[in-house]
Amino acid sequence: MAGGQRGVPLFIRWFQGTNRWLKVALIAASFALIVVGLSMYREATSGCPRLGVTAVLAATNDRLATIAALGQCDAPLDNRAMFGSDLLIVVGYWLLGTVVIANGWWRYEATSLMRLLRLVIWLPTMVAFCDLIENVLLLWSLDTTTSPPEYQTDLLAAVVFLFAWTKWSLAVLTLVVGIMSLTIWRSRRADQYSPEHPAFQLSPLDIEDRKLQALDAPPPGGRPRSCTPRRHG
Repeated sequence: MAGGQRGVPLFIRWFQGTNRWLKVALIAASFALIVVGLSMYREATSGCPRLGVTAVLAATNDRLATIAALGQCDAPLDNRAMFGSDLLIVVGYWLLGTVVIANGWWRYEATSLMRLLRLVIWLPTMVAFCDLIENVLLLWSLDTTTSPPEYQTDLLAAVVFLFAWTKWSLAVLTLVVGIMSLTIWRSRRADQYSPEHPAFQLSPLDIEDRKLQALDAPPPGGRPRSCTPRRHG
């Protein structure tokens, strides 16, 4: 696993190397965590989950109060319960996205996609990181004893909005990568994982170097190719 695998974290290598049924179990567990988390989140928001979403995306206290009033959603929020339920959701989608991308993306043979392997495998982790920071800020800065809830300052509301916007932007990209990974995983499921696969053994520069070396290699029984133009006369 040396060489190209040095850019692939150990836990992702484990996801790639596990047997088929364990992968199925991990995917099933991720869906279970998401479903349970969503159910708990609905209870934590008193049956009005859009108020929790509004609190994250409002960016200011005035906007939060306005949107809550327009939506006729002034139910009390349980901040700690929201944090716990969202934590289950985060673990669920992180596990699902990581398993799918780690087991699908390496099957692509296009050099341009192979070059992205060490970036796309981190996407679920980056989404989860932004989500966790957002949740910690909510737990610390959002006063849920008022109706509607209120941030300590508008600056904290803006910081939460910034992390939420970053999270959702990365989530959209992760969804696209996940669909691509799942598609290639299903269509090429007969491919066997191996640490010796070029996607793990070659860095982007290695790939380009090998291609150039192949172009410059002499044909069987012939003279080496050269980029130097021949002189005539």
